[in-house]
Amino acid sequence: MTEPSSSLISRREVIQRSTLSTVTLWRWEKEGKFPRSIKVSTRRIAYRRAEFEAWLADPANYRLRLPEGRE
Repeated sequence: MTEPSSSLISRREVIQRSTLSTVTLWRWEKEGKFPRSIKVSTRRIAYRRAEFEAWLADPANYRLRLPEGRE
């Protein structure tokens, strides 16, 4: 099932609004300090808008919430 486009935010917009570099986004995603990206197509990456807004509201205390037993 695909998500409505309004619930997704492009990587370009995330970089503009967060002022983080692509490498920092990638590293923080791996460390669980930033929401995980979604591969929308072969050449397009996006983020869930609600997760990005949660991070933006409190980046210092953001931690990715994983299901039990996953890291």
